[in-house]
Amino acid sequence: MEAAQAGDAGMGFAVVANEVRALSQRSAEAAMQIKELVNNSTKQVAEGVTMVTESGKVLESLMSQVVHIADLVSTIAQSANASELNSVKDSFAQIEMATQQNAAMVEESNAALRTLDVEALALTRAIEKFNVEREDRPLALVA
Repeated sequence: MEAAQAGDAGMGFAVVANEVRALSQRSAEAAMQIKELVNNSTKQVAEGVTMVTESGKVLESLMSQVVHIADLVSTIAQSANASELNSVKDSFAQIEMATQQNAAMVEESNAALRTLDVEALALTRAIEKFNVEREDRPLALVA
């Protein structure tokens, strides 16, 4: 009778051990997927930072050209003193304001992307603490 109870307990332990092993395998696979997603996110954030930086440079160049054109139009308007030229000057002033607003938005986007880049790197480092191997070993933390 004791042997039968011990056998039942052993079978129960084996079932639990198999479930733990399966859970460990699923956890390892999930950790690998998370690591891949984080690596992809980090790469995409870095590409986004580069693109926003380049956009900022283009907008800054555009803004300086708009300012220069606005100055030229102002000079022409003062010389000609024509109402049409004043209208053109006002239009360029509006374009300049919109360009400055766009440049400010690019700077804000740049800052947000830098923050995302730092956070993605921190997440990558946190994920790297997991030793993800495809053996029959449970998931282990690397010290």
